[in-house]
Amino acid sequence: MYVCLCNRISDKTIKTLVRDNRITSISGLKKCVSIGSHCGKCLPQATQLIKNELINLTAVTEIDIVQ
Repeated sequence: MYVCLCNRISDKTIKTLVRDNRITSISGLKKCVSIGSHCGKCLPQATQLIKNELINLTAVTEIDIVQ
């Protein structure tokens, strides 16, 4: 699903960038892709995706530690 229609940036792209580049904020995401550079309507959803992916990464790390 596209999060940023103006720049054709998908939720999968955002999740991958968060995981691979340890992005923790919109400003970090903007260094990799041009999200929010036109209308900005995507920024709230992109922020939420970053938060959710960081939570998922934390959960996976905790599971790995326990095992």
